Amino acid sequence: IIIENIPNKIKIYHYPAFANTIQTQIKPLYENMLVTFTELNEKIDIYSNTQIFLTNTQHQLWFWLGLFCALLATLTCFLIGYILYIKNQKDIKNIENYTKKLLEGEIPEKNPPYWNEFENIHQYFFQFNNELNEIKNFTEQVEKGQFDHDFKIFDEKGILGKSFADMKEGLKNIFIENSLRDWTNEGLAKFGQVIAKHSDNLTILADEVMKELVHYLDINQGGFFVIEEKNYTEKLYLKATYAYTKKKFLEKEINKGQGLLGQIWQEGEIVYLREIPENYVFITSGMGESTPKSLLIVPFKNNQQVLGLLELASFQEIPLHQIHFIEKVAEILGQFIANTHSKK
Repeated sequence: IIIENIPNKIKIYHYPAFANTIQTQIKPLYENMLVTFTELNEKIDIYSNTQIFLTNTQHQLWFWLGLFCALLATLTCFLIGYILYIKNQKDIKNIENYTKKLLEGEIPEKNPPYWNEFENIHQYFFQFNNELNEIKNFTEQVEKGQFDHDFKIFDEKGILGKSFADMKEGLKNIFIENSLRDWTNEGLAKFGQVIAKHSDNLTILADEVMKELVHYLDINQGGFFVIEEKNYTEKLYLKATYAYTKKKFLEKEINKGQGLLGQIWQEGEIVYLREIPENYVFITSGMGESTPKSLLIVPFKNNQQVLGLLELASFQEIPLHQIHFIEKVAEILGQFIANTHSKK
């Protein structure tokens, strides 16, 4: 059968000769094709379903993998954070203990930091610890009365640094003043005992005073002169010397206004010389004879009346506190000699 499609007309041709061919060859082929297409469609469906399953499975795998990675990352961060927390807590605990010891008045030892994040803080605490040790050493030296150590607490900067520097200087001055006061009182007591012991003999008294004075002041030599009246004339007589071996015009008697000693007798004022007149006095030592570096002449008086002189020579300059001490000794000698004269 052949069907011819002509516009507006359908023609059907029937060929009996092909009917058998169609039934025997084409129909089985067609049926095989239908089976093949059916199987193909089934395989396509299976493939599509497989792809859908694989896609869904892949999405699920990625989801679970992402979730696992997220959980792993969260756990890792938690562990790292916990470790850091523990380490930092140890450092914080060290700082807390350090501060607590400071409040208790102790000086703690340096503890090394566990993490670099606290290194600067520990370094600052270590520097502060050094400053506290400086303060501790400073107080120990102050207790011993030693101020010659070079303490620079906080580098003498800031309020505390400047305050400690001022305190150190103030304590040093107070200590020096107290030491000089004790030294003066001890010396005056010693010379008071010497005068009381030898009050009946002026010559022995002059010798003992001169010897004690030279030793106590650690100077090189000295002379003790007393004004006495002989033949109705007052003169300055040398009563005692210590360590003198040669002196120009080593007079036993000096008139008022004569030479340096006579002028001081006349004027009644203390004289302290750092430039000694040529050939005035020599000091003998192991190196031979030498001119002293300083010369001190102190009159001892009573009611402004000069009763005698103390002459002291030294290779070193005589400090001011020793000069004041000699003045006090001269006052005691003036009172003693005045009392001796009144008894006579």
